[in-house]
Amino acid sequence: MIPRTQTILYIEDDPSSRLLVERTLKNAGYHIMTAERGLDGVDLARAHLPDLVLTDINLPDLNGQE
Repeated sequence: MIPRTQTILYIEDDPSSRLLVERTLKNAGYHIMTAERGLDGVDLARAHLPDLVLTDINLPDLNGQE
């Protein structure tokens, strides 16, 4: 059986940080989904059920703890 690539959802409003983390995780072999807003990230998480969600604490529409 071929192992499934793990999916990480990264929610970050800063484009530079988002790109850096996305590239780093892709190079490590993960499938990455990104969102710049918290509510968009919630929608992606519900639709795709990622293995892990990484989020910025200070987002324009939600905080990372919500």
